[in-house]
Amino acid sequence: MALERIWIGEVAAGHDSDHDSFVQWLQSPAGARMLRQYRLNRYEVRQSGNKLAITMQAEEPPIIIHFLRNHAAWPEFWEFRSNTPADAPPDATLRFEWQNDDA
Repeated sequence: MALERIWIGEVAAGHDSDHDSFVQWLQSPAGARMLRQYRLNRYEVRQSGNKLAITMQAEEPPIIIHFLRNHAAWPEFWEFRSNTPADAPPDATLRFEWQNDDA
């Protein structure tokens, strides 16, 4: 059974275009390669204004821990606020979704 974790944060002021570029990069073959390399089963980015909810799913806790330590996956203009699902913005729109079809 897959383990799911959530990362709640926000885009730092003045970094909207950087954030949009990063989300576009996630949609590229290089972004998919990174997500696959870290052996995630699923990854999604939801957004409401500058608030973010990132959901990660993997088979084992160490996979998520290693992914959280991957600096390429966490741009410095994303500011962490919580890891409590109840803190996720309720009206967030799906900006990006990836699923490992091999999992």
